[in-house]
Order: sequence, then structure tokens, then C-alpha cells
Amino acid sequence: MKKIIIVLEYDDGEFWGWTSSKNNFTLATYATTPDGITANIKDLLQDWIIHEGQERSDWKNANIEDFQFKYQYCMTDSLHTLDDLKIADIAKRTGINNSLMKQYADGLAYVSERRMKKIETAIKELGIASFN
Repeated sequence: MKKIIIVLEYDDGEFWGWTSSKNNFTLATYATTPDGITANIKDLLQDWIIHEGQERSDWKNANIEDFQFKYQYCMTDSLHTLDDLKIADIAKRTGINNSLMKQYADGLAYVSERRMKKIETAIKELGIASFN
């Protein structure tokens, strides 16, 4: 099974998603949910397989069911408004290296789904802690 990474970014009530370009093409779309992004990417990929893919021997017999979709998250818009102290607090609560957390904030690295959940939890905890 071939794995396709979908990079997700959330901004202003919508998710934006795109695939990495290591297959020499990029698919991009937007939706209100990550599942909507995946459905759109599957539609785009199916269209690509039927048309452009037929011209490439490595894609000629590809089938949409042969693909597994995984998420990575772009945290630039979510974290860039936080100052360094808050980013350090999130890093400390999640056990993620502070330098790596800053790379997430600057868009130099993408976050795995597992780490994204840790970061979301830490942000919620920090939000609750700031009101007590």
C-alpha cells in the first residue's frame, strides 16, 4: 500500500490540505474538516490516475484503494501569534524539544497527528491555567 502524506493547515474556519511533491505532482484542496480534505484529495488523485497517471508506467495500474492517507499538520498559523515563552510552555508540557516546537511555529517542520494531539491538549491546559 502506498502512503500519501496530506499536510493540513487550519485558518479562518477552513482546513487547507496538500500532498507532498515527492511523486512529482502536488494535489491541493480545502474543506471544513480533515475528512473533507481526504475525500477531496481522493477525488483529485483518482482524476490524476485516470488522466496523467496513464502516461507513467509506475502509475498505469494504480487504484485509489492502493493508497493510505496520513496527516501532518502545519502549525505556522496556529503558533506564530504566540510569543517564545508560550511556545516554550507548550514544548515543556508536551515533552517536545523547544527548538523543534519553534520550527513547527515557523513552518520549517510539520507535526505528526500524534504530536498534534499532544500540542492541542497542552494549549487547552494552558488556556485553562491562565484563567485560574
